[in-house]
Amino acid sequence: MVNPAGSIRIPDGDTIRWSSTAVGPMRTNAGFPNGDGAFMVQVFRVSVSIEGRAGRSSPPLSFERMGWKRMTIERG
Repeated sequence: MVNPAGSIRIPDGDTIRWSSTAVGPMRTNAGFPNGDGAFMVQVFRVSVSIEGRAGRSSPPLSFERMGWKRMTIERG
């Protein structure tokens, strides 16, 4: 959820690029044994491609992943 799109260069010189789109609403996870949890969660469709340093590229991959982030806890 923090980095919905970006790229990184890996040691051999290839570049991995990704982008993501939310597939549903953001929700609070369930706590155990009941109640709300400590995280906001959301499903994302992620598209990833690898751009080769020599100009070759792989076909893009697409899959769904769960994004999450810890909620801020207010202390009284």
